[in-house]
Amino acid sequence: MKVLYLTRYTKKGGAAKGNHSVMTALQHSGCEVVPYSSDDATTLAKFVRNAERFCDINVVNSDFHGFKFAASTINLREAVSQVKPDVIQVGDICNNLVDYRVLSTIGIPTVHRLSDLWPYALGHHYFPTQERVDFKKFLMKFVGADTLAPSHVVAPSYWIKNRVSEFNFYVSTRCTVIRNSGEKLSRVYERRNVNEKLTLGFSAGSIWEPRKGLQALLRLISTQFTQNEVQILIAGKGEKKYISNSEKYLGFLSNERYRTDFFDKID
Repeated sequence: MKVLYLTRYTKKGGAAKGNHSVMTALQHSGCEVVPYSSDDATTLAKFVRNAERFCDINVVNSDFHGFKFAASTINLREAVSQVKPDVIQVGDICNNLVDYRVLSTIGIPTVHRLSDLWPYALGHHYFPTQERVDFKKFLMKFVGADTLAPSHVVAPSYWIKNRVSEFNFYVSTRCTVIRNSGEKLSRVYERRNVNEKLTLGFSAGSIWEPRKGLQALLRLISTQFTQNEVQILIAGKGEKKYISNSEKYLGFLSNERYRTDFFDKID
């Protein structure tokens, strides 16, 4: 089976790593995977997409994708003609990666992996606000995102599945939870300081995003362990005032400090 894999990133960042995990899982299942992403977009296309993002952020907020000024980054009909896929696997396709109306009518089974709730939650990744609802509906209709009706949907967590059910009943009835795959450890790691308290590590770009789960993790630690048993090092952007003295907030770290001050000190 040949799979056309559509996503924004395949080269750098956490999203790219996640996409590679999904593609590897598909390949291990016997599929031939052909990725198409925005990484190789032309300079003009990148400029237009950046202009659209500028409007998204300044007119609505950074969680929103909805403006469109020019043709999509990937010509989907051309890609399908070249690849001749049996299935189209869709990842993060916001920011006008493809023409959504073409994707809805191309006549090929489509599986959408929900890395977030876009485009089913008024153009927001996770948390649609109630401001300018009619305006956001207009933009989503203008770009054709309201026409998306995939053959099946995969959510990496029940949190995502439950959230999407709040916005799109059609999608929720076709949604299966399949956990993200990860690399198998090449060796068993031993604790660095066996006789001292267990040191956990939490790292995220924005530590207080609800989907990251830091607040739930801190509550769990506080109810199940004493301060003498477990401590946690936290790396990433976010306000320190929400972190008690029992946790150590390291802030946003450079690659070198991430290794020495975070990774080398956690169990």
